Amino acid sequence: MLSDTETTVSILADGQSVSPREVRGKTSGHQGSTNPIATTNSSSDTCRQWLYARFSLLRSTAFRMGILFWLMFTTCFGIAEYAFYQMLQDQLLNRIDTSITHRFTQVQQVYNADGVEAVIALGEARSEAPMTSSMGFHLSSIDGDRIAGNVPICLTEPGWDVLVGNDIGLAEDDSVYRFYTHYVGDYVLSLGKNMDDLVELRQMAFQWLIWTTLASTLLAFFAAWFFARRTHNRVVGISSVLDVVATGDLNARLPLSYVGDDIDQLSAKINTSLDRLSQSVDGMRQVSTDIAHDLKTPLNRLFIKIEEAANKSRAGFCVGHDLDGALSEAQAINGTFEALLRIAQIEAGARRSQFKRVDLSHVLETAAEVYGPVVEEHGHNLIVDLQPQLSLPMLGDRSLLLQLIVNLVENAVHHCPPG
Repeated sequence: MLSDTETTVSILADGQSVSPREVRGKTSGHQGSTNPIATTNSSSDTCRQWLYARFSLLRSTAFRMGILFWLMFTTCFGIAEYAFYQMLQDQLLNRIDTSITHRFTQVQQVYNADGVEAVIALGEARSEAPMTSSMGFHLSSIDGDRIAGNVPICLTEPGWDVLVGNDIGLAEDDSVYRFYTHYVGDYVLSLGKNMDDLVELRQMAFQWLIWTTLASTLLAFFAAWFFARRTHNRVVGISSVLDVVATGDLNARLPLSYVGDDIDQLSAKINTSLDRLSQSVDGMRQVSTDIAHDLKTPLNRLFIKIEEAANKSRAGFCVGHDLDGALSEAQAINGTFEALLRIAQIEAGARRSQFKRVDLSHVLETAAEVYGPVVEEHGHNLIVDLQPQLSLPMLGDRSLLLQLIVNLVENAVHHCPPG
């Protein structure tokens, strides 16, 4: 059979016709020029595949979500700790600055009240105390000439400074100092304070933040690992049960915990589906059994009739009547088979909408009329005792009701003694 391409003549733009073979050639050439989208793996995909192959737990969605939660928790906790560290450092530095400015205000008040002599006297008193144990004091002229204080080197630039002891003339002193320099009248006053306590506290706070971050990170990681592992085990349990179901064991069910979480709800839905599947399979098995049971006797009768017709045919007798009987028997078998299929459809809920009002008395009379002679041949009596004009209306399928009565009659004929 020729395809549409082979039976079609293509007309080019210039009006020339080409053969189907040329059309195929041009079509295949056009298709060959179309490059498919290449699906190459990037380096990140390759790395991810290597990790998944190396660590099986990473293939678990629950574990990956746990790792993501751990990363988010660690990041947020680290940001919060850094903010706390900066706030603590700013608070401590602010306390030092407040102490220095408060002392500077006091010196300013002394200068305003008693003049520079009182300030010099205060500086001489400060010069007896070392800078490392008290507040630094340095008074100088605007030209930079030192007048009084316990700081060897003067500071002339107004403002705040953070200096090391060696920078202000304190030999072999690596301590850090905070200084404030400003004008007091016609003089320059510098006040400073040792920041060793702040530096030490800052180091302690930083170490504490590092250790707490590590501890909280490890705790969050193990918590995420524990819950992810627990969820992973439950998913593996579900997968194992489904593998058992796939082998044909429809009695396997998923275990449910007392939590009632989303996995339990999913397991309950799967169990419900398995219950329905098991019922459907049992129904199919029952239908198969019913078909074998209900068609065994009619098929035997059909075989006997066909065998008798074959024997008569070989003997030269007319077999038309026997063939008619075999045809009737085949039609009965076909009706029985259709009836069994209708039963299966009814059990599945597919034919209940097609039920009609049926008079059961008419069905009983039809069964007695058709199967009465068959029953008498086996030495039994089939009696239908119905009141005249009695009506037994009901909702159902007339063919199935007739098949039901016929099955009862056949069972009685085969399993009851004559009489």
